Amino acid sequence: MNIEERKMLHLIVLAGDCAACSVTPPIQPTMSSVMRMLGLLGAMTLSELADIIPCSLEALRQQLSRLMRCGLVSKKVEKRDGKPVGMYKLTPSGTITLQGWMADTEKFLKKITQPERK
Repeated sequence: MNIEERKMLHLIVLAGDCAACSVTPPIQPTMSSVMRMLGLLGAMTLSELADIIPCSLEALRQQLSRLMRCGLVSKKVEKRDGKPVGMYKLTPSGTITLQGWMADTEKFLKKITQPERK
């Protein structure tokens, strides 16, 4: 595997990077999980995400804050049963980023699983 392929594998494992906001290190697995769930299921509350992603509410809150600072996730406060509830969703930039990760992952996996031609 050449250096470019190793870099791509590293990005897939880390679930991409947030080049748009120059965040280092690359997006962590929990952040990727949050983005993937919001991409698949649409807007969700913190507790709904916590029911799916195995980590503490505080860890999720921190990851969501970081994603919002990156412009990948937004929060809208809605009333449920008379109480304000934060609903998180991907921004247009977050959707594009997630689609890019998925396309890059698909291309890379095809490349490494196809037999080499001689």
